[in-house]
Amino acid sequence: MSFIVDALLKCLLADLVESATQTYKNVKDCGSKIETLQTHLHQLTKKKETIDHEVETEIKKGKEPIPQVDEWCNKVKMLESEASKLESKFHQNAGSLFAYVVNFMKLLEVSQQAKHKLDEADELKKDGDFHEVAKLPKLNHSVAMITGTFVGIDDALEQLKRYKMDDKVSVVGICGMGRVGKSTILKKFCNGFTDAEKSKQIEVDFDKNTKNKSVADYVQDIIMDTYELKEEEEEDKNSVDDRATRIRKQLEKEEFYLILDNVWEYINLYELGIPNLNVHKKGKVFLSTRSTKICKRMEAKTVRVKTLSFENAWTLFKDKVGDAVHGIEEDSRIEERARELLRKCDGLPEALIHVGHAVASKERLEEWDYIIEQLDSKPWKIENMVQVLASLKQGYDKLNTALQKCLLYCSLYPPGFPIKRKWIIDYCINEGLFDTFSEGIHHLGELMAESWIETGIDESQITVHPAVHAMALWVACECGKSESKWLVHARRKLKGPPRNWAESHRVSLMRNKIAALPQIPECKMLTTLMLQGNAHLKAIPDDFFPSTPKLKVLDLSQTSLEQIPAGIACLKELQYFDVSDTKIKSLPKEVGKLVELKFFMLSRTLVETIPEGVIKKLIHLEVFFVDFSYGGWKAGSDGAGVSVGELENLHYLKALGISVESSGALRKLTASDALTEAIESLHIRGCPGLESISNKSLGENLEHVKTLQLKNANDLEELTIDRDEWYLRSVTDLILQRLPGIIKITWSQGYCFEDLMKLTVSGCEGMETLIHKKDGGGSEQGRTSNNQMNSRSARREISPFPRLKSLELIHLPKLNSIFEGGNLNLPSLESLRVTDCPNLKKLAINANKLVEISGGQDWWDHIEWDGESSSNRPSLFKLLPE
Repeated sequence: MSFIVDALLKCLLADLVESATQTYKNVKDCGSKIETLQTHLHQLTKKKETIDHEVETEIKKGKEPIPQVDEWCNKVKMLESEASKLESKFHQNAGSLFAYVVNFMKLLEVSQQAKHKLDEADELKKDGDFHEVAKLPKLNHSVAMITGTFVGIDDALEQLKRYKMDDKVSVVGICGMGRVGKSTILKKFCNGFTDAEKSKQIEVDFDKNTKNKSVADYVQDIIMDTYELKEEEEEDKNSVDDRATRIRKQLEKEEFYLILDNVWEYINLYELGIPNLNVHKKGKVFLSTRSTKICKRMEAKTVRVKTLSFENAWTLFKDKVGDAVHGIEEDSRIEERARELLRKCDGLPEALIHVGHAVASKERLEEWDYIIEQLDSKPWKIENMVQVLASLKQGYDKLNTALQKCLLYCSLYPPGFPIKRKWIIDYCINEGLFDTFSEGIHHLGELMAESWIETGIDESQITVHPAVHAMALWVACECGKSESKWLVHARRKLKGPPRNWAESHRVSLMRNKIAALPQIPECKMLTTLMLQGNAHLKAIPDDFFPSTPKLKVLDLSQTSLEQIPAGIACLKELQYFDVSDTKIKSLPKEVGKLVELKFFMLSRTLVETIPEGVIKKLIHLEVFFVDFSYGGWKAGSDGAGVSVGELENLHYLKALGISVESSGALRKLTASDALTEAIESLHIRGCPGLESISNKSLGENLEHVKTLQLKNANDLEELTIDRDEWYLRSVTDLILQRLPGIIKITWSQGYCFEDLMKLTVSGCEGMETLIHKKDGGGSEQGRTSNNQMNSRSARREISPFPRLKSLELIHLPKLNSIFEGGNLNLPSLESLRVTDCPNLKKLAINANKLVEISGGQDWWDHIEWDGESSSNRPSLFKLLPE
């Protein structure tokens, strides 16, 4: 028995000793714990300061802190306070060895609390790694909730109602640019459901996916919650496929409306558990998205939402300006400014609302002018506009790098300006974003499908909405933090460059009234300078370019520039140089030092002299357009200018536009496979001895020519078009100008100029018939029609130009017929211009799409068309000025 007691006492004593030892150790280590806690707190404080700075930056972008971030920062702040109190308590009770003994229990308590705070600090350090610190607020997508009224959405609502009632329609997509009101329309439409229908709605808003779940998880979670479908106990039975099977089984029993708002990517509905809606007719899906591509992939009937008409925009704007509407109505000057603001908002509801609020309290003209200036240059300065830009940036952030930069280049042009696709594509190829023109067309198509850009006046142009333009410029300027990084003062009526461009990287001053540039601009960071369209700019100071050594893109086109300064040689990094449509008469030899040049545009200039050896030094040149310009190329002794051989030295050349004045140079040019494959624009001017143009004279490789002009070729008598021997099928623009000897265009058979869209015939004084049909060619109509028509009448109609949209006949005094002995079938013709063709009394053409015929009144009064008077078609005629 005593043995057991002894053993128990020893164990008890050992526990007491261990406990006492541990307690003593805790008190002894109290100071080191306090120091460690302070170290941890220092690290946490540093991290908190960084996060606070990030949050502040994001708030300026219109975002709001994520709740978890706020909570974490508050916990750090609280821990700082508690740790400070513990440190004070420690120093109060541990001043000496005696104090240690007397305050032993108090120090033990401090030590224990310090340990708990250390654990808290460790947790906070782990929890402080945030993927993002702020998000865009859930902006009010509903114009109704902002304005109290719905404006301009009736047509879209009617379309949705029709699709809802149509059993053949299962998926409907509402599509349009960001902030145009898609969610407004979707919510308004759903609010119109009956109570019974509302109970069958499954609402999914992807902008509320704050936990960043996958699309599949997010949609499936909402559907399972809606129908109270519980997860399986075994984890491996809760895969996307397993859940889809359970969801599908449930939905096949239900009538439902799946509402998908703010869709950013293609969704395979079946894989999520949605039944085949072509079979299960009781279900419908309604979605809103910026992407027409998503609508097409999801086989949705598309309801396209456009910006507001001017009338509806005016109504909304006046509603937002409040009492200031009286100033608009009473002062024509304020009304003029109000209408200018409307044009700059271009029908985007949220922009109209915020701009309306911004001017609501403005009474003086100067105040209205200031808002106009801000909207032009720094729209993010207008109250709440940053929220619109930040919302648009959500979609921008989802684009790949090439598409982002492509869109940013568009912001260098004025908002709403018709931008030629070729301009943007050339810039982007030069930047290395893609390699070919067709690839550029694809990228622009992607931007169009995502509602970032729109088609311009025709398919060759694009436009950018002012709000998208503002967003792109805001992004380029680091969300407003570096306002002069991209300086775009295009079309502002400026008479001189701005003063604040010293730190700018890209500057666009196009289409102003600038007449002079500073001698030494000191723009060391400048990589892009766009001055095109400044018609008063005649000269550039010699010392200008040495002060811009990093320039890579320089556009001086459409100016009155008379010479290129020798200082151009300092631009060692220049890759894109455009001086087309200028008055320069010669190239300086210093151009040969631009050895990095890839794009050189010299079209439509007065250049007569190019120093020998300059062109062949530009060994990296990929695109060279000198068409409608210098034509003095020589081959051997034929010609007096630069040898065609210099062009053959350009081994990277992909696109060439060229004017040729000698027959020898033309033969040399067309004999080179490398050069003919690159030619996109060919201007044949003069060329003594050239009597006819056919495949034999031009060779087989001119398959990429888009523009062909024949001018001042006095010996030319015939242009022969034969499908079997004609390789210029890609030509879209054919110009025959001042060819006194040409009598006819001879056509053999088939669609020869298949892509021809514009034909201009001018100053061919000997021409009597436009198209002469070669004997033995048969009839296009006779070959293609199954009708048993009279063979004689079948031979009276031909269709050589199936895509021709514009035909111009100018100063053809002997012209008396369009087609010899029959009708010319022009199925795509939209515009016909006839000037100074007094003997053309009959329009023997079939043109069902024709919308305009322009000419002189006397000619129109006497012209016949299909045996009837022109007076029967008065709506087509447009009088040309004398």
